[in-house]
Amino acid sequence: ARKVSDIIDAYLNGETIKYEKPYFVERHDITEKTFEDRERMCRPEMGILSPEERKGNFSEVIPEGYTAEQAEAEANRCLECGCHDYFECKLIDLANQYDVHPARLAGDINKVEFEDDHPFIVRDPNKCILCGLCVRVCDEIMGVGALGLVHRGFDTVVKPNLEKPLIESGCVSCGQCVSVCPTGALQERTTMIKETPVDTVVTETTCSYCSVGCSLLLESYGDMLIKANPDKEGIVNAGLACGKGKWGFDCSMLEDKLDEPLIKDADGFREADYHEALVLIAKRCQSIGAKYGKNAIGVAVSDRYTNEEAYAIKIMAEDMGAKIFCMNNRKSGIKEVIGHDASPNTIDELLSTNLILAVGFNAADNPVIQLKMKQAAENGAKVVLINTEDYKQAMPYVAKEVYVPSEQNHVGFLKAVAKAIVDAGKGKELP
Repeated sequence: ARKVSDIIDAYLNGETIKYEKPYFVERHDITEKTFEDRERMCRPEMGILSPEERKGNFSEVIPEGYTAEQAEAEANRCLECGCHDYFECKLIDLANQYDVHPARLAGDINKVEFEDDHPFIVRDPNKCILCGLCVRVCDEIMGVGALGLVHRGFDTVVKPNLEKPLIESGCVSCGQCVSVCPTGALQERTTMIKETPVDTVVTETTCSYCSVGCSLLLESYGDMLIKANPDKEGIVNAGLACGKGKWGFDCSMLEDKLDEPLIKDADGFREADYHEALVLIAKRCQSIGAKYGKNAIGVAVSDRYTNEEAYAIKIMAEDMGAKIFCMNNRKSGIKEVIGHDASPNTIDELLSTNLILAVGFNAADNPVIQLKMKQAAENGAKVVLINTEDYKQAMPYVAKEVYVPSEQNHVGFLKAVAKAIVDAGKGKELP
């Protein structure tokens, strides 16, 4: 309707516009058998005017359309909504940009049979253009090698290691292959019941899963989060991300998650709006503070909050005069040494050092730091791990792995090293 209205408007203004159909990937093998596993559902009926009511006027034949319930039922009845990576597919974008004529390349098409049971990644090798980016990023950047090119020539296909299901191929679910895929061959598996291609809004933020501070680009449509991608311009991660950063945002879509405040009264809990809930919190805190003192009021800040959320709650707590605490807070010892509770060094300085001494390092909990150490080793740095016997790490680039006789990793080893240096007279006296 929009295209037709543009052409009619141009015609009435003396212009002639030739409609040029954009290029889409089309399928012509769809039959009833394709959807034999789906329940046949009829379209909801719309109320229309009778022929007698239509005579002699230009009133709309369908005056009301669908109700909200009917519209939702019709949307759920839809069988195919297209590739949800349409708006970021470089292949379709370049195909229209360069006015391709696919008919001249028509011929045999490979149909690849595959298993797709990965919890986070949807894989469809029939959409693959064999660019090899997923294979390279998995091997050269992540050092995993879960994907590879199998066969040769026209029969070449990207498959998981040893042609196993992707989840059994050594995949660490970092999502880097999905982030670099230029088509829909590798996509995010989301919790949405029906995925549709939508033009999203991109928001820059900082991942809140750990203290590394990776930059992420969150894509949203309305109030719904669609996906998260590592920011290639991120100061800390430079396009890298772990599985928690890539897929962890989806926890906001969990079923049965509270998304409205609950207020407890005599009849139990009832839903309320945020204004009512915040006013009630302020009044109760004010009452408790007046009766027992402001030290009786505390505000808990989750370590999973973003910096913006934590800052907003901190300001609110300070205005209330309340204490601020975190259930998962661990005291840092660096402030006692340098007087500031933050490292004076940047993470990228790992790439310019000659020696990295890592004590009690867990690669599974710090995959982005592990990748930085891997890059440093490739640049010629010597990487030495010092862990307990039961803390072995699978990092082949490590020059040496030392095990200390201890029940747990702690700073005691570093203190012992410092004492040995002082006792040997090799330490420098501080002014």
